[in-house]
Formats: sequence, structure tokens, C-alpha cells
Amino acid sequence: MLQRHANVKWRTLLLLSASLFMFLGAATIPILSAPTKASAAQAWNAPSPTGDVGSTTNAIKSISCPTTSFCVAVDLEGNAATWNGGTWHAATKIDNSSRNPNLESISCPTTTFCMAVDRHGDALSWNGTSWSTPTSVDSYGFMSVSCSSSSFCEAVGFNGSDVSWNGSSWGSESITGHGNTLTSISCWGTDYC
Repeated sequence: MLQRHANVKWRTLLLLSASLFMFLGAATIPILSAPTKASAAQAWNAPSPTGDVGSTTNAIKSISCPTTSFCVAVDLEGNAATWNGGTWHAATKIDNSSRNPNLESISCPTTTFCMAVDRHGDALSWNGTSWSTPTSVDSYGFMSVSCSSSSFCEAVGFNGSDVSWNGSSWGSESITGHGNTLTSISCWGTDYC
């Protein structure tokens, strides 16, 4: 849980997240073609289509790339599209909830495990072949998820809530943001988010 981390580290994370959000804004960020290693000599590639994810009616909300040949992008309509190192595959509806799905975030630590969360507090996992059905986890709703492995994820959201995944189930929600919406999280292990 986030409480075990020093307040200074947590405040730094919040400030960095808020600064990045203010810099990038809430607007859709175009998906770039093939992920590449960053170096001073390289530049960003031109935007490429993502198989209907992020079309004019739905904004891409999150993308995760554990390797240069596998990425997953999710959008506000509950769709996910995958990258195979050369092209984007057609979008697939993964969140079929009766409410507007609003997938907010995805984290893929490997090519055989991803966790996606939506604005209503639901979580969906990828096992390398298929997506699970949405599981209701948080009564406040999620804004971000970060997984350091298939056995550890942390999701944060509205009202300062956070919930941990242990590889088989989600823990109880707790309030760590003192009632403030937590918009982003990044975890490097089970001990540091």
C-alpha cells in the first residue's frame, strides 16, 4: 500500500504527475509508431493509426509497452489495440460494462500480463491470450494503474483511493490521498510506488 512510503517520496510523485499532466494537458496524445530506444541521435516517429482506438469519438487514454514488439493502447470507449512491432491490430472491445466504460489506464509489465482499469472502479486483466471480464474493485473509480509484475499492481483514483493486486486478487481499498483525486502512479517494485 502507498502508506508505507515516505511522505516526501509520495509528494514528489504527486508533484511530478501533476506537472506532467499540466504540461501535456488532458488532450489526446497521438500514438507514435514503433517504440524505440531513446538516444540523442533519434527522433520521434510520425504518428500512425492504432486500429480504431482513439478515433475521433474516443480518446486514447493510456498505452503500455513492455517490449519494442508489444504494446497495448486503451481508450474511453472500452477498446484495446495491440502493437506487434510493425503494425497496430484492430481494436477489440474489452470493457462491455453497461455504463460508459471509460478505460483510464493500462499497465503491462510483460507480454503475457496487463491490467487495465476504468473510471468506475473496474479492473480487467490480460493473460497473453484473452481479457478477463470487468471486476468491480474500487467504489470511487480508478484513474491509473501500475504493475511491476504479474503479482503486483497498485491502482489509484478518485477520493484518494488506492488498491493493491497480489497476483490473484485485489485488496481492500484505502484512502491515501486525503480525499484528493490521484491521477497517476508508477511502481518499480512491491516496495516502491
